[in-house]
Amino acid sequence: MAVALIFSCALGSNHVLANEDMPTVEQDFQFHCAACHGANGKGDGPVARVLKIEPPDLTRIAERNGGVFPEAVIFGTISGLDMPASHGTREMPVWGDLFIGETLDQSVSIEDAQEATAEVTDRIRRLVKYIETIQVKK
Repeated sequence: MAVALIFSCALGSNHVLANEDMPTVEQDFQFHCAACHGANGKGDGPVARVLKIEPPDLTRIAERNGGVFPEAVIFGTISGLDMPASHGTREMPVWGDLFIGETLDQSVSIEDAQEATAEVTDRIRRLVKYIETIQVKK
């Protein structure tokens, strides 16, 4: 996790994202996911070999779930909402927290926080939809 987190944080930006500044979903995937999951989502990224837990093949999520792509589960995994803090840390970075930090930068206003939440939710939903598009077809 530390390697992936350092990789992503070293390349991340620290400014409030306007909609026109929001990265494309492909850019988000390559920038935040590919280091561990690989450019094609197969779990073979350059950082994968140093992780304690092997990154899953993202192209087979539906196959592992009886042919159904579990959007809510994947959203929860990416955002970090799927794991109570009492369970400790996890190998995969909590991208929701990172995306909120990128979006808010130094702002502390409630209005900016609400706008950031909407932007981050959209950003994660786009990643979920992208991952759904790379599922292997039978």
